[in-house]
Amino acid sequence: MRYIIIKKFGPGDDGWDGYARWAGLQDCRDYYSIDEIHRKSLFQPESVEDWDNCANEDFKTHIITSLDFAKKIMPKFSGGEIVGVIEDPKVLKEKIPSGHVLMGYDVIDGGGGISLLTDWGGEVDGLKNVKFNAHALVDDVNYAYQLRETLRRDFPCDYHAKNCEVWAVYKINT
Repeated sequence: MRYIIIKKFGPGDDGWDGYARWAGLQDCRDYYSIDEIHRKSLFQPESVEDWDNCANEDFKTHIITSLDFAKKIMPKFSGGEIVGVIEDPKVLKEKIPSGHVLMGYDVIDGGGGISLLTDWGGEVDGLKNVKFNAHALVDDVNYAYQLRETLRRDFPCDYHAKNCEVWAVYKINT
């Protein structure tokens, strides 16, 4: 399990109504997608301690590897929240910590930051009638993998689609 300190965004926030209409999310009661366009990662490593606690992978240094560290630095980020993430949840081998509530699954681009469910363009560009849950994610992991395969198959030359992955997203109750 890894963690992202992410900007809050959803119903009631500036820009939500227009975005929700465009993305087909009017029925969502909140927004747990980890899409960086609307929910910017607030953490970027600067200190040695930051670098010791982040994912040292291409495009993923905003991801924190320790919940304790995320909680420690959280007070620096007003307007943010901590979410738990698991990339490729079908291969999960760890136990989910207590206080972590699965909100659903997202399909994230090859760069690790753009949701192809909520920011791909919907019916215009190939994902038709995505069955979103109340959190702007999908409930079924197998359905999420089907959406991933559709994107990879239909858009093999698109950087965002060809290496997209399914991510599980968790609300952290602290």
